Amino acid sequence: MSIPEISQEIIRSYASSQSWQRGQAYYHDGHVRRVVQRGKLITAEVESSDIRPYQEVRPVANLILNAESAPINIGFEENELDAGYCSCPYGHGGYCKHIVATLLVCLHQPELIEQRPSLEEILDRLNEVQIYSLCI
Repeated sequence: MSIPEISQEIIRSYASSQSWQRGQAYYHDGHVRRVVQRGKLITAEVESSDIRPYQEVRPVANLILNAESAPINIGFEENELDAGYCSCPYGHGGYCKHIVATLLVCLHQPELIEQRPSLEEILDRLNEVQIYSLCI
């Protein structure tokens, strides 16, 4: 599955000017690590400038929390951005610098995105007994 069509203008429209500028700096400085796409979900780890690790408040999907990075989730529907979530404490409206940096990787370096099967694709491969054993 391909990533949604995005442009710098679209990314910029979801972020404040400060988040946009900081996100560009994070992207150019190589802070975005391990970008993975699973169906309509893109996850990434972005190195944090904070000394303390971010705590996951409300996960949107499965995240791997790395003590030195902020995990990112970006969802899309019908080939358009749908939602973005980061565990950082940013709360000023729009996307934070971590999401901006991740989207810039998706835009400018899509070859760095590791493609993985979606949860639905994984479950489709399992039989009823295997699915049941996962649930108990």
